[in-house]
Amino acid sequence: MFTSITDFEREQRGVSRLPDSPNIPSAELKEAFDSLGNLSIDAFNNHIVEISAETGADNIGAQAPEGIAAAPRIQPILNAIVANMQASQHTHANKTVLDNIYAYIYPLGTIYSTTNSSFSPDEAFGGTWEAYSWTGDTSGLSHFVRIA
Repeated sequence: MFTSITDFEREQRGVSRLPDSPNIPSAELKEAFDSLGNLSIDAFNNHIVEISAETGADNIGAQAPEGIAAAPRIQPILNAIVANMQASQHTHANKTVLDNIYAYIYPLGTIYSTTNSSFSPDEAFGGTWEAYSWTGDTSGLSHFVRIA
């Protein structure tokens, strides 16, 4: 399962632990303001590592559907599903169904992460995706956000 931020960690960080009139140096006050945000950034980056791990699929309870052979990680499962769908013969009528399925699985605002730097979610899933990054991300993954 995912590692959660505990109540204890949250209570020990941030300005809420300080008195109403903290008589402390500005660097210490800045650290208090930054610490809760940094805790969140660290936890988010840990989630990316947990999802990317060999047990990533198990961490969120994901399993490959019956008949889909894939490694026990989230990305290989999704890739195998996409490959299976692309290998099928689709009529124009089925394209609408697939577009609706992809829109349901990857709604607007979805962040998709991959280790494949040449992967294009536009081509694989349709819609419009934009490269995305954030300060402090050390995962080494390529990230995309669906914008249309």
